[in-house]
Parts: sequence; C-alpha cells; structure tokens
Amino acid sequence: MAATVLADRLSSLGIDAIYSSPYARAVATIEPFAQRSGFTVTIEPRLRERTLSARPIDDFMDHIRRSFDNPDHRAPGGESLRETGDRALQALAEIALKRHNLAVAVSHGNLMAAVLRSVNQGFGYREWGALKNPDLFKLEFSGATLVSYQPLTNIS
Repeated sequence: MAATVLADRLSSLGIDAIYSSPYARAVATIEPFAQRSGFTVTIEPRLRERTLSARPIDDFMDHIRRSFDNPDHRAPGGESLRETGDRALQALAEIALKRHNLAVAVSHGNLMAAVLRSVNQGFGYREWGALKNPDLFKLEFSGATLVSYQPLTNIS
C-alpha cells in the first residue's frame, strides 16, 4: 500500500531516473513507480543499509544510539555511521553529476540518517527514530558535494 501511495507522490515530481539499494524491500518499494513511469531501476550497491554488525547483536539499538554520539563507533564487524555516510555520499554524488532532471535514490533509514547528518550535525538518534517509511528528502548538490536537504511531504 505505501509503495502505491509513494508511486502516486513521485509521479508529480518530474523524476527521470531511479537508483535503488539492492535489498529486496527497497526495490519492492520503488517497483510500482518504476512500472508506472517505464523507468528501469538501476541497482546501486552503495545505497544498501548500514552493516551494523557481522553477527546478530542483542543491544543493536544501543550501538545505533552510540553511533550518533560518536560517528566512528562500530559494533564488532560493522560499519560506523561515518563509513556508511561516506559510502552513500560517494554514490549520491556520482548520481548528481549525471545531470538528471531529478533522480530518486531508494535506500534505508540508517543510511539516510548518515547522509542527512553530513550536512546537519544536529540530525541525531531522535531524528533517525522519527523517520517515516517511506520518507522523502530533496538533496541539493554543488558539484559532487551535498550542501543541503529539505524534507518533502511525508508519505503515509
């Protein structure tokens, strides 16, 4: 249902390219819009969710909270928030440099938080917890540098 509502919302934005995390839930979220618009979903592996740990951990929320206090914190075998953001920003910068009218990049909450935090250090654990699924943000780049973002109307 949310994917259909998202497709309706995206249809009015003038999107001309779709990039997605390889994870099935991300692709499934954008698939109704892709089918409606006739665009191919380009899989971008760097948009995958943050690897929090190499193995299941009981206190994963504590590790997420700690990563907002210290972006270099990582659980055993996992990525730090900073590493996740750097990976995502590299992918998004390359997309931005392609000069699309407006591309959509489908990803995951922890990755989005890392990206948004890169231009707003006040974006923390509480803001991450308030993200909706799905949530839309317009990112503004100057060349390959993310300079700002603005939330678009939440989809619900």
